[in-house]
Amino acid sequence: MNIPVVHRKSRRPGFTLIELLVVIAIIAILAAMLLPALASAKRHAQAINCLNNIKQMTLANNMYMQDYGHGIPDNSPSGSTGSWFINFLDYYSKGTNILRCPTTSQPLLGGLENNQAGNAVTPWCKTDYAGNGAAYIGSYIINGWLDTDSSGIAAAGDAHNNNAATYDPMYYLKESAIRVPTTTPIFSDGIWVDFWPLEGDSPCKDLRGTLTVNATSVSNPQEAAFPGKSFARTVVARHGCNASAPNTWMNATDVPRAGINVGLLDGHAEYSQLRHLWTYTWHQNWKMSIATPGAPF
Repeated sequence: MNIPVVHRKSRRPGFTLIELLVVIAIIAILAAMLLPALASAKRHAQAINCLNNIKQMTLANNMYMQDYGHGIPDNSPSGSTGSWFINFLDYYSKGTNILRCPTTSQPLLGGLENNQAGNAVTPWCKTDYAGNGAAYIGSYIINGWLDTDSSGIAAAGDAHNNNAATYDPMYYLKESAIRVPTTTPIFSDGIWVDFWPLEGDSPCKDLRGTLTVNATSVSNPQEAAFPGKSFARTVVARHGCNASAPNTWMNATDVPRAGINVGLLDGHAEYSQLRHLWTYTWHQNWKMSIATPGAPF
C-alpha cells in the first residue's frame, strides 16, 4: 500500500527585531555622518555661485565706468534714491537674479515692500518708489564711495548728505581717481543696498542679523548709521560658515570664521574673511595705518 507523502513548505528564517534595529541604527549613523558633509558641500556651491555673480557685476561695472568715466549713479531715472541697481540692470540688460546670492534663500518678512533690510540668509528689498513702484530683491551692496548723482559729476548718498565738505574728497568720482584697483572694492555681500565704510568702523555683534518688522519696513541692527557703523552692512556671516547659525563677533580682537565675497575694480572677485575687510582701500583717502575694527556694537 502506498502511503501518501505530505510536502511541507520550507520557511526561511526572517530578520529578528534586534537585527532590524541594528540595521536601522547603522543607517542612522551613516546619515548623521553624511548630512553635515552634504550641507557643507551645498554651502560651498552657493558661495561659488555667489562669487560668479559678483564677478559678472564687477566686470559690468567696469564697462560702465569705461563708457561714462564715473560710477553708477545713486538715483534711479525716476528719482528714487539708493537705487543704483536699477541703473545697473538697465545697463547690464540681464535678469534681476544676478543681484541675489543663493545663500539668501529665506522669504522676505514684509512682502514686496520698500526699505527691507536683509541678513545672512535673507535678501533686502527696495522699490522704485518714485517711479512705477517695482520691487527689487538682492543680496549685494555697493561701495558708496563710488556713488555719483544723476549727472555723474557730484557725490551722492549718506556720506555726502552727512557732511559734504568732509566726505566729498573721499569719493572716487572719476575712474582716474582709483589708484589701486586691485584693492578697491565695488560690490560685496551685504544686508542693504549701499554703505560708506570708514577705517575705524565697528561691526555688529550679531553677524547673522536679526530682522524686525517696523510698519511696512524691515530693519536689522546691522543696517547702522553713517558714520561709525556703516561697515556693519557688509560684515555679515554669509560664507565660510553655517550662515543660518547665530554667528557673532563679540570683541574687536576676535577673528570670526565667516566671510563674504568681494568684487574689486581690477575685475576680479575673491572671498574675504570678515576681519580682512579693513585691509581694502574703500575710499580715496583710506589710511591702512589706522584701519582696524572698532568695538562691536
